[in-house]
Amino acid sequence: MIGQYKRTKPDIDNLIKTVLDAANGHLWKDDNQIVEIQSFKKYADEPKIVIYLDIEGD
Repeated sequence: MIGQYKRTKPDIDNLIKTVLDAANGHLWKDDNQIVEIQSFKKYADEPKIVIYLDIEGD
């Protein structure tokens, strides 16, 4: 199952919200600055969250 999409709980929208809120004040001032998200859940050997940022100016 490693690498296959995970279609069970937790819901992906809840995971996204948790990560965005936790990163407020650390990776960005506020998550209202984020304009695009691409996200997926897959089975892996170890649980993890990977974030790639593309930062653009104002």
